[in-house]
Amino acid sequence: MDIQMPVLDGLEATRAIRSLAPPTGTLPILALTAATGTEERDAVFAAGMDDYLGKPFVPEHLLARLRAHLMGTAPPVTPGRSGVSTSENRTAIHHPTVTTDAAPKALPTPSQTLAALDLDLLQVHTMGDEAFAQHLLETFIVQTDRVVAAVGAAHEATDWETVRLLTHKVRPSLRMVGLDRLEAVAHGLDEEADALMRGAQAHPSPDFGTRLDALVECSRAVCTHLREAEAA
Repeated sequence: MDIQMPVLDGLEATRAIRSLAPPTGTLPILALTAATGTEERDAVFAAGMDDYLGKPFVPEHLLARLRAHLMGTAPPVTPGRSGVSTSENRTAIHHPTVTTDAAPKALPTPSQTLAALDLDLLQVHTMGDEAFAQHLLETFIVQTDRVVAAVGAAHEATDWETVRLLTHKVRPSLRMVGLDRLEAVAHGLDEEADALMRGAQAHPSPDFGTRLDALVECSRAVCTHLREAEAA
């Protein structure tokens, strides 16, 4: 179950499903989301979901978790603790996870971002399906371009909801190609924009614009590099 969806989000959809009679109302539901905070995970389980996988995920992990829930062998979820952590989900395919708190103070540069780009991860996510990997790559370029084109204007208009949606949307795509450090930048912007949208924070931090510029510049460099590689 995706969490952020138009019209009806994943939490509301899960509550609606859980209100139905068995067997439909008791089917296993696993959350798929880029949000990795404890508050988000707790909301997932409070809505009635059974498990949690962070984006991007490895297909084998999803199938294993579904199988465990269908067979009744999955460990029970306790309050405040998710069934599957994001770091556990990514261990087999990613470089060490960079969290917002542990993110380096120096922002990544375009050259550093390109050096970190790891397209081999697409083979893991697609289980070696070359056509699907190419589709994911093309989707990455299109979606990242859209974020780059729109997020600056949203920031200038102090449209924090749009900034949050865009920075949140790009995060799993960045992880999918090994750009963990750039994803950490997007993660921080995502969380701060959410706080600004909710009124929990009155003003953006002084470096918000600088961090957003770094995200845009590095993302644009990656898309340009990938297009040039395709044309070569």
